[in-house]
Amino acid sequence: MVRVTVPGEVRLAYNEARKTYKKLPPYDAINNSFEIIRIEYSENVIPEVRRLILHYFQLFSADMQAIISPHPQDPHSMTETAAFSKEDKQKVYKLYKKLWYWIHQGILTSVEGEKEQAELICALWKAWPDLKKEYKRIMTKVVKEWKKDVTKQKEDKGYLG
Repeated sequence: MVRVTVPGEVRLAYNEARKTYKKLPPYDAINNSFEIIRIEYSENVIPEVRRLILHYFQLFSADMQAIISPHPQDPHSMTETAAFSKEDKQKVYKLYKKLWYWIHQGILTSVEGEKEQAELICALWKAWPDLKKEYKRIMTKVVKEWKKDVTKQKEDKGYLG
């Protein structure tokens, strides 16, 4: 178990854990994707890294909620869902399910030992490139839809209140 007491020690603690769990991704790579430097205090860096990665996955899945389950009276969800065909929404749901699989796997692993949690981090890291690619594709469509609406609002000088 490697203890982290101040943010600057995260790199040292993580690299120390890598000596035990050699398949963990390099510190700079995982930090660039998930900002593990934000870990401030922990008795053990491995559960904190697992928790932080899964927090990101929860944020990503929340972004997709409005697309796959829009509320008809919510302009936010109606704007975002408008960017997606029925086929695209199925792809969004597929990614949503993958993210929640990993989130629940992380919850299950949280009651296991450090070794299992390190193995999960390795598995998450291996899955990350494909998840990230699909997430970026989805969010690019969302951003384009919001930009389209902003442009339309600028052109329409009518009452907005």
